[in-house]
Amino acid sequence: MIAASSLLANDTFEGSPTVTAVGSAVGGTVSLSGGNITFTPTANYSGAASFTYTVTSPAGITETATVNVTVTPLPIASVSVSTASVTEDGATNLVYSVSLDRPSSTDTVINLGWSGTATAGTDFTGTRPATITILAGQTTGSTTVTIDPTADSTYEPNETVVATIASGSGYSISGTAGSATGTITNDDAVPTVSSVTSDTQSEGTSLVHTVTLSNASSSSTSFAFTLGGGTATGGGTDYGTPTFSNGVTLVGGNLVVPIGVTSFTITTPTTQDSLVEPNETYNLSVGGVAATGTITNNDAFTVSNVTSDDDDVNENRDASALNDITQAGTITNVASNVVLSVNTATLPSLTSNGTTVTYAWDAGSRTLTASAGAQSVFTVTLNASNTGYTFKQLAALDHAVVAGENHSLSIPISLNARDSLGNLIGSSSFNVTVWDDAPTVSSTPRSFTIANDGVYTETGVLTEATVSNDVTRVSWNTASLPTNLVVDGKTIVWVDLGTGTLEGRTAAGDSASTVLRATVDPNAVNAGGNPQYSVQLVTPVGSDGTIGSISQPTTAYTTIGGGNVNDKTLLFGGYVVNEMKGFTSAGAAGSVNTNNGWIGVGGSPGPGNWFEDGEYLTMDFSYQGTSAPAEVRGVGLKFDGGGNASYSGICTVTAAVNAAGDTVTYSVPFSSAGGVSTVSIPLMNGAIYFTKLEVRQISGSFRMNFDGGGLTYNDYSKDINLSLGYTLTDADGDTASGSFSVLLDAVPASATPAFNAPQEHGLFAVDPGAATVAAPSAAAAPSTGAGSFQVEPSEGEHRHAGSRESVAWLDEASNQVLRLDLADLAAPQETVVAQDAPASGAALDLRDLLQPLDTHAAMAGLPVGPQAVETPLVGQPLTVAAAPVVEVRELTAHELAQTQAALSGGVDAVAEELLRQLKHPVSGV
Repeated sequence: MIAASSLLANDTFEGSPTVTAVGSAVGGTVSLSGGNITFTPTANYSGAASFTYTVTSPAGITETATVNVTVTPLPIASVSVSTASVTEDGATNLVYSVSLDRPSSTDTVINLGWSGTATAGTDFTGTRPATITILAGQTTGSTTVTIDPTADSTYEPNETVVATIASGSGYSISGTAGSATGTITNDDAVPTVSSVTSDTQSEGTSLVHTVTLSNASSSSTSFAFTLGGGTATGGGTDYGTPTFSNGVTLVGGNLVVPIGVTSFTITTPTTQDSLVEPNETYNLSVGGVAATGTITNNDAFTVSNVTSDDDDVNENRDASALNDITQAGTITNVASNVVLSVNTATLPSLTSNGTTVTYAWDAGSRTLTASAGAQSVFTVTLNASNTGYTFKQLAALDHAVVAGENHSLSIPISLNARDSLGNLIGSSSFNVTVWDDAPTVSSTPRSFTIANDGVYTETGVLTEATVSNDVTRVSWNTASLPTNLVVDGKTIVWVDLGTGTLEGRTAAGDSASTVLRATVDPNAVNAGGNPQYSVQLVTPVGSDGTIGSISQPTTAYTTIGGGNVNDKTLLFGGYVVNEMKGFTSAGAAGSVNTNNGWIGVGGSPGPGNWFEDGEYLTMDFSYQGTSAPAEVRGVGLKFDGGGNASYSGICTVTAAVNAAGDTVTYSVPFSSAGGVSTVSIPLMNGAIYFTKLEVRQISGSFRMNFDGGGLTYNDYSKDINLSLGYTLTDADGDTASGSFSVLLDAVPASATPAFNAPQEHGLFAVDPGAATVAAPSAAAAPSTGAGSFQVEPSEGEHRHAGSRESVAWLDEASNQVLRLDLADLAAPQETVVAQDAPASGAALDLRDLLQPLDTHAAMAGLPVGPQAVETPLVGQPLTVAAAPVVEVRELTAHELAQTQAALSGGVDAVAEELLRQLKHPVSGV
């Protein structure tokens, strides 16, 4: 640079000129600026050079001059790099050197510029100086620049470090070596996906998957991405749209990973619901690497409780399903593809009727069965859609021993929910409340009226009682049953068999001796829980009878035959006949005499009303109207010596029967100093009754009556009322009591029961005068009337169905028979079945007219006609075709008037009178 003014010093010019222009440069370029002229040699030019300049005076006169310049060349600076290409992970570095082509006389400071694609501190280390000094006289710099590439794993292009010599003073820049480029070559592969993590979270929580790349990249990379499949449903049903971290974006079906990213996350939101369901999965893949997202269930399901009752058992166990009682419960929030089952491990310990309950789960039918032995107790069945269940009770469950039905037990049942692989995903419990049942019996007893003739069976349903569905046992209150009942003289004992059956037996250990049987069967019940019952009378039952003290014959007994003749017959209580016969000391027939209620024997050694030495008296006891011996259990006699000398005798039982049916005898002595004495003849020597008694070995004089204790006998003529009490007790200890009210209706002496009202039809017209009655007289023979009549009886409640019997009438002696003509009911009224025969014999009364042949045939020896009539039935008509043959005995004046009025009134009146006397026998008969 030359100041223009300095050039003017070399010139002569008028005025004060100024350099106004430069030009015509040789060997370089020239410029004028700010009063300074700058000549710039052409690069690499050396030698002579020149340029011109123009001077202008103030007057505008110009002059041009030439400036000659000698250009001396500058040293040429160049830069180089050793090992121009190195790997980033290698040991070789880039080393840069600066040099001059020739030395300079002064120190030369070389300016350097650095550039390239490599990044200091990231891609390499080493200081890059801005200048390098080359000392005077030297051609190379005092230092070198070392670039050490940084090892990394990033996939990236080759990178460069460029050193460029910048212009400076004292040097020129090589045209070919003014810069040097060192290359750091990439030794890393293109990134791939190393891994994608799977994740498991409960529904409602996002799943996070971490994607890891093999290495970074200096440019964005792209990887294929898929999400779907598995059991979970996207679109918000089970999971939603994923998001990505670290700038990763989803473009089409690819994930675009930004520069330098080696790891990022994929976050998938899940949907919270209330449904218990299997764990659900989805699949995802990044760059071909797969992972799984699992959504676990976090919901609970509920099961409603139900209530059952032991009372439901009968309906559920009968043959009809129409009346089954099932309890239905609901299951909520369970998906249909969940596998539900009952957790048998948590079921309670139960018993049914004392038997341990066991459990079995059948996955096929989805049914839990509780069993006690072979008996199913209850079932729990889950429906196919997992929305409900049913409980059905088939047998009673044992409850706590608490009276009544107002208590229950609870059966806790737990359901497990599993997926198709058996993994548990939830559970829930519910309770089945089972109320107790108890037996019941209404307050009204079951009543039975049974004709006491030994042929009766009734079976039915005990509607006033219901048994518990627990096993119910029946016990009978034997302690309250009478102990004075007898059969064939044997006392009945009561035996509770423990099976629901009560038996009255004559021998406790012998079932063959059963007389009466009553059963309540709690195992045979109808749908209403009512048990079956049965009552059976096997043989007629009697009871002990006692006449008591007898002081006057008119109140204690009735004389029905004899007296002051060889025999005298007494009737005790209208039932027991005592036929007494007197004998002399020689054994000849004597008379039985009475006086003021006292009894004696008239004959040898002397007549009268007293027993004398050697005389004796026999007593033969029987039941009125039959040939059966009376079963006497004891006799009490009173003796009176009238204050005379002492007397004695022996009462001998000559015919007694023991329990084995053998005949036994025994005696009871008596004596007195002459006054009154009593003697009791009880049962002895194992006897259960006796039928004959004698008063013998008489010494002294006395008379006798029955005021010594009366007469005790087995009475088969009285009605017997029994209250058979039973108690139903179930397995829980609940009880209910009831009873059978049994009336053993005594079979009357006549086989004809009482009629509600007399009825007649188809009667013959008969002359009332054909039957006449005369006034009684002790001396007169009995009066008779003649005629015939028809009886139209039928079946009796106390007879077997269809039984038929011929009919005849007789007195107690076989030769005293009253036979009446019977008209054949199936033929014209004139037909005569039984042959005509006159009446004969001693006293008869109208009650004898209807005695059945099976009772008296042995005594009567009567022929039976070819036609038979049925045994009478209550309510059936009695038809009288004509006046019967009537033999009149000693009647009272009132009875005689009634009989005469009846006979004179014709057939209808006779029928009414006959019925009246059948129903209401005349007193004293």
